[in-house]
Amino acid sequence: MGLVLLLWLAISAGRIYPNQESFFNELAGNWTNWSKILVDSNLDWGQDLPALRQVMEERGIERVNLAYFGKGVPERYGVQYAPLPGYLRFIEGVELNAYNPYTPEPGWYAISATSLRLGLMQTESVDLYAYFRDLVPDARAGYSIYLYEVRDQPELPVDRIAVVGSKVSEMTPDALGIQAERRTQVKWLRSPEATIYPLGEGFSLPTEADFHPVDANFDGVFSLMGYTLPEASVQPGEDLDIELYWSVGEKPMPMPAPTKGEPLSAFVHLTTDKADEIESQFDGWRTALRGLEAGDIIVQRVQLSIEDDIPPGSYTLRVGLYSPQTFGRLPVVTPEGQFDHVELGNLVVQ
Repeated sequence: MGLVLLLWLAISAGRIYPNQESFFNELAGNWTNWSKILVDSNLDWGQDLPALRQVMEERGIERVNLAYFGKGVPERYGVQYAPLPGYLRFIEGVELNAYNPYTPEPGWYAISATSLRLGLMQTESVDLYAYFRDLVPDARAGYSIYLYEVRDQPELPVDRIAVVGSKVSEMTPDALGIQAERRTQVKWLRSPEATIYPLGEGFSLPTEADFHPVDANFDGVFSLMGYTLPEASVQPGEDLDIELYWSVGEKPMPMPAPTKGEPLSAFVHLTTDKADEIESQFDGWRTALRGLEAGDIIVQRVQLSIEDDIPPGSYTLRVGLYSPQTFGRLPVVTPEGQFDHVELGNLVVQ
């Protein structure tokens, strides 16, 4: 009998090689059942990021929404992803605040077994990924990361709402207007300094004289439709209020290193005739990228503080978008060539 048991153990261990960290014997049933029995170091110790990259390559998946359990840096393994809440590395952040756990938006999701069952390892977050628990994974990476493809059913009604400031996962379904047989697409904003018009509904370009059309395409990710500039001149020490009108494009914003920062920021520079001689500047972005769709309109309100000691003269306003993860700027392609910003015009400091 001892020899039989030893042989059984050897065969059981061999069948799961090289994934011994996730070992369960045959009595545990199919691998889809293992996370119902034990998680954490018994199954999932954050070991399957290399396997995730391989599965993505095999299936032609460009980017996943990743809920990863562990301290690993997914981008170091070549994984292209948008972060979801996950213990230990992704606990707080704008993109995490925007995650809607009740009706996740379409796309590929890669969820660690521990995240699936325990969320962020806190009582209030246990059900962060309850939506996926009763689904059969479409694939697995090793035995600790489960992949799901979320698709909208044909003719499924979609409700689009904006949430300002609050973490979506901490809101109740009633507060979000979640309804059966419908999906809610959440647009998340840090503060009221920005406004989102989902799919452009209810929006029309300003007709006032202080609106200036631009139509600058930032590599298909966003387009700057125009801006408002109430004054053509300012005094030193004054604040200049500008509104930027952005349209969301079809191309997703690159996220090469989510562990290093937020995915997007805009800058507004007041410069001399040389772009690197900056006299005043604004830097920031008020919305999450998660939840945005092509055709959404974002009105971004910017306040530019003019320094007290700025010399009088004519200055140039320049606007651009960049990745805080790499500090690379999105290119703007025009008939005159490719640039890393767009010039809005001149401003006179009196």
